[in-house]
Amino acid sequence: MKKPDIARRMLPLLDIIFLLLAFFIILPHGIVTNERLEITGLKERNEKIQNELEYYTWKYGDRKESSEKHHNILMLKLVSNDLYIEADKIPFAAWKQELEKNTKINNKNFFMVKIQDIAGKPTRTGTIESLETILKDLKITYIIHIE
Repeated sequence: MKKPDIARRMLPLLDIIFLLLAFFIILPHGIVTNERLEITGLKERNEKIQNELEYYTWKYGDRKESSEKHHNILMLKLVSNDLYIEADKIPFAAWKQELEKNTKINNKNFFMVKIQDIAGKPTRTGTIESLETILKDLKITYIIHIE
């Protein structure tokens, strides 16, 4: 009976050792990026909560508390990927210009966004996210209400 040489017995052991080393070397980087994602998620959540808090203090607070901040509300309606400001349908390319015009000319500084879905034509999440990024870029306080 012939004994296997040492190289054949060592290869699986070396593979296991290298896999363990690779796992422990890569793991801390994954933890760091995961913590960064968690931090950005918490910042976004904090921003949404701040917006809601500002709205509810305006709506239910006493007048002294909200006297320094006077909100002019504009109702936006998002119906199956189409944006309506009051009764006017706004094309996607002109969303930013129309919202800028309403903030500067009409002095609107608080937007209520109502999302309505029509049967057969649901609103895409990408449309809502693009509207949110436009509102964040313009530094407008907003609340999104989904029906």
